[in-house]
Amino acid sequence: MFVKAIAAVVVLMMCLARTACAADLWADAGPLREVRRCGDGVLYETDASHGTLLVARVRGSHREMGRQYGCLLGDKIISVMQVYTKASDPKDIKKTLIFRACRNVWKRNEPHVPKEYMDEIIGIAQGANKAGFDVSPQLVETGIALPNFSDMHDKKLMMGGIGEEEADRLGMGAGFDFRTTCSSFAAWGGRTEGGRLFATRDLDWESKTGVGQYGLVTVYEPAGDDGSPRNRYVTFGYPGVIGAIAGMSEKGITIGEIGAVNTVETQEGTPWTITMRRALEEADDLEEAIAIIEKSKNTVGYNFVIGFGDPLGYGTPGFSPAAVAIEQNGEFTSVFTDDDPKERESAWIDADGNAVIVGLPLKEAVYRADSSFDLRIRRTQTASNGPARENSNGDPRESGAYSKRYAPNFYMLDALAKGEAYLSDGREIFAAGAPRLISAEETLRIMDAVSMKDSNILAVAYDATALEFWVAYESMSDGNWKPASDNKYVRFRLRDLFSE
Repeated sequence: MFVKAIAAVVVLMMCLARTACAADLWADAGPLREVRRCGDGVLYETDASHGTLLVARVRGSHREMGRQYGCLLGDKIISVMQVYTKASDPKDIKKTLIFRACRNVWKRNEPHVPKEYMDEIIGIAQGANKAGFDVSPQLVETGIALPNFSDMHDKKLMMGGIGEEEADRLGMGAGFDFRTTCSSFAAWGGRTEGGRLFATRDLDWESKTGVGQYGLVTVYEPAGDDGSPRNRYVTFGYPGVIGAIAGMSEKGITIGEIGAVNTVETQEGTPWTITMRRALEEADDLEEAIAIIEKSKNTVGYNFVIGFGDPLGYGTPGFSPAAVAIEQNGEFTSVFTDDDPKERESAWIDADGNAVIVGLPLKEAVYRADSSFDLRIRRTQTASNGPARENSNGDPRESGAYSKRYAPNFYMLDALAKGEAYLSDGREIFAAGAPRLISAEETLRIMDAVSMKDSNILAVAYDATALEFWVAYESMSDGNWKPASDNKYVRFRLRDLFSE
């Protein structure tokens, strides 16, 4: 007891010495108010700085979880899909076009989607209709296809029967692009308090759409068809977007994703959000998560940061948290460990034929924005001033993805380890002082520094060892929009959300 008291005093003194205390960044989740119940499924709401945060918990087989999900959230699925189909319409394209695009995408995805997720889709429609909400399987499929569709290089290909002239007339070229400027990092071991793994998922996408009012934490307690339990986990997103755009499992697996547009692409593969849910549900450690991703058929260009906090090993000699960055296009998957030689030796070739090293790896940390460092993948990128972009010299350093998100992650982590100050756009992110270990506070400050303030709609930080998370959504009040990372986060303990 005495030791714990001393530790608490030390933490308080450290907090007071910093520019702001953790209380300025987050608040613990308040009481969960029950909204409705369907079988073993329950929908709650709680107060958050952005408004009301929804929390849904579902249990059972995928079909049964789907029924509960549809019953609990059917009305909100309809609302979210209406928002999305209008939001992605910068030139007032008829909203039916986005449905048409997603239907064409889904036709190619569907053969590569595991049966249990197809069962879940049917279950959602069944549960929603039984509860009086007109939700079709096609509407749910739209919520899966849309994240894949938004990161395509050539969106015209997915419109089925629309020629190039017609596609251009409808604005389906550059004007049909989505903002995909996300970032993610993970750090552990000697860089963090207690050696725990801290990670982030920063979603920079179409903002000011109104979808933030439907921010949702979904708690899955899945079982196989034979009733055997699987890993429990949470995902973060919106009703109807049933894949994992972000999430953490009880085994300490975490997900971060970044769209990294690439000319080598296909839709004859598994939507990445389904692959990520599989990693959360089926993987017991980092190696298993990597194997699931590597065996899944790629679609378009993405970068991922996959973390493993090893919560069961904490405090034992075998404790081994770690994370990897994964780069993909439609053909290749490349896995990067911390301080990876592939990244350290990754170079841009200038006009004079000189190799300019652009990779900035560190030990016990990985981080990504749009830039890819596997040369096979990089040469076909359009993202991050990629070589495949028209009139591009291929130098990633000339892109915001590299200069505002990838490189700052390196410099901030390096500054913390050395006790140096770090400023971003004139703001002091970290003050100079003694070398500083990363805790939740530093994690949130790093994410805040690299998030795009015109498009940050969701921000999640994970302590994948203690199984805690911090979540914030964009907000709109009296016509004033705030990015997620400017709102106060809500902290949850994963164990508090499970049914036991």
